[in-house]
Amino acid sequence: MKDDSKKESDNDQEIYIADGNGDAISGLSGNPEGVVARLFREHPELIGNGMQTGLTPIKRKTERTGGNFGMPNVYPVIENADEKLRGICLASLVEKYPSDAKAEAKSRLEDELSALERQGAATEYLLVYRTLQDVDADSSEYFFRGTMSSSLISYLLGFSHFDPMNMEPQVYYEFAYGYYGDRHPWFEMVVTENLYEKLVNYFDNYPGEHPVEFRHELDGKITGVFIGEIGDRDPDGRWFYDSFHISFVTIDNFEGLKVDMHSGAVYDACHPQSLSEYVKCYNLTHSTGAWTDNAEKLLSEGKASFQELIADREDVFELLLAHDIDRKTAYEIADTVRKGRISRRGWRPEHLEVIKNADLPEWFITSCEKIKYLWPRAHTIALYMWCTAIQSHSR
Repeated sequence: MKDDSKKESDNDQEIYIADGNGDAISGLSGNPEGVVARLFREHPELIGNGMQTGLTPIKRKTERTGGNFGMPNVYPVIENADEKLRGICLASLVEKYPSDAKAEAKSRLEDELSALERQGAATEYLLVYRTLQDVDADSSEYFFRGTMSSSLISYLLGFSHFDPMNMEPQVYYEFAYGYYGDRHPWFEMVVTENLYEKLVNYFDNYPGEHPVEFRHELDGKITGVFIGEIGDRDPDGRWFYDSFHISFVTIDNFEGLKVDMHSGAVYDACHPQSLSEYVKCYNLTHSTGAWTDNAEKLLSEGKASFQELIADREDVFELLLAHDIDRKTAYEIADTVRKGRISRRGWRPEHLEVIKNADLPEWFITSCEKIKYLWPRAHTIALYMWCTAIQSHSR
């Protein structure tokens, strides 16, 4: 992760909508009226599996100032948050890693902590950590959605239940924090009914020094809270939430979810055996434009193997790295494919030149051009691990 404030803007929109996985879906700019309906019409994969969820509130992108990546000053602040977070993480690291792995883990930890320090986001991690401690949450009662589990910090704090440094399939912390460390964390939990009730009660009687200013609801059910001062409204009366937000939703059809995770057209065609293969099948199923008339066709025609198929952003990233494309460029291309920008706008000339010079197969270029959205690998791994934990806990 680079400490570089000269990141290419890529024509980022002033207003953006999060996909519920901590990642922005671009191309939704201007007046947000009607944007919710359009979002779910264009990205139906964001709803499903019986999950009771709501659209993550519209957020305003902030401009960077100095060495800081533009954290709004209305966010709650815990004094010496960076030092406190580092202390908790280091103590956990000592317990979790053997002597011969500690140096590598510490190096990665410092890299991640430096990103949070530039963002001013350590307080948020501490608030979530304190919340889980206060409600005595068991690890089988929750998982964090999106790219959160790509982070070593999340693992050390107990937000993630798998080691991101020793996971197969691999996850990459660039996708949690951005290549430049400028991707701000989102805290979206899927929880059991038992933990949900504890969280609602906890925030109804919140003991923290920063007030719970607002509760986000869907169909009369609380799906998240905002801690700290609420930001401005936009002209149409929608909130731009500049305060810290944590969401917690439940799954009302767990049995249906388990079926969805193990069966369907993709699973029938690919015959997964390992966790890596199940994760790939799930992401091929839930990514938009990845399977139908794309990976399905490549597989049936023998143009690409199952392992080569693009199911998530990490697949793109890994294939580019394997062809000796530098990490920064590989990240940029993978993120561009993930957001569906190539399907809408075409390739950037410099990216296409790099790909052709690296002698990547033509099917890879065509496949990327058909993709409209790629599901986060870390999210899917976390989901499978959580479901396994629930089944083990219930025995």
